[in-house]
Amino acid sequence: MTETHQPEQTKKEVRVEKSIEVAAPVAEVWKALATGNGLETWFPLEARVTPGKGGKIFLSWGSDAGAEAEIVEWQPEKTLVSKSEWEGQISLVTWTLESRGEKTVVRLVQSGFSSGTDWDNEWFASTSYGWDFMLASLRFALERHRGEQRQVAWPRVKVTVNREEAYQRLTAGGSLFVESPAEALQPSHEYSCRRCKVTASAVTWSSWSHTEGFVSAYAS
Repeated sequence: MTETHQPEQTKKEVRVEKSIEVAAPVAEVWKALATGNGLETWFPLEARVTPGKGGKIFLSWGSDAGAEAEIVEWQPEKTLVSKSEWEGQISLVTWTLESRGEKTVVRLVQSGFSSGTDWDNEWFASTSYGWDFMLASLRFALERHRGEQRQVAWPRVKVTVNREEAYQRLTAGGSLFVESPAEALQPSHEYSCRRCKVTASAVTWSSWSHTEGFVSAYAS
């Protein structure tokens, strides 16, 4: 009986590249990226950093969601590169900082290898979306709450519907928002959240679906 071998899937490098400008000096941005206390102001719930090449970065979002990365390049206030592995996927995250007076350009590149499967494609797509949100959080923390300790509410609940339906229900008028988000979240409009009793002016975006704009407006 002849054994049939499945051809190995060819993997190709995939890169997620992002860039933002932050109204904060490069030293403050470096602290936010390269220290445990700094990371906790915008990224994970808990962070620990052993500085220097060969050091470690530990990030955690709870007891069942922690990960550690090895620091492979460390140039203070210039470059930070870390390497991690999750379910066989090796990933490099590279931060590059460029000082522009009292502002800093932050460049992020996350690279890995994809076999082109649906799972891989979804992983990289969700990673790209997640970095949009996290970079908005980094900018907000440094520009509006620099030096302050962050307080985080992290409610989680299991649901029996798929992600798309859960999102539609959450953003429907009368659910999280009093009004329909598609109508209320427009430039210069106000919107209200149920239960939290928050009303804020939306003045900074061109499209309500843009993550950064939504975060900026919500925190006004």
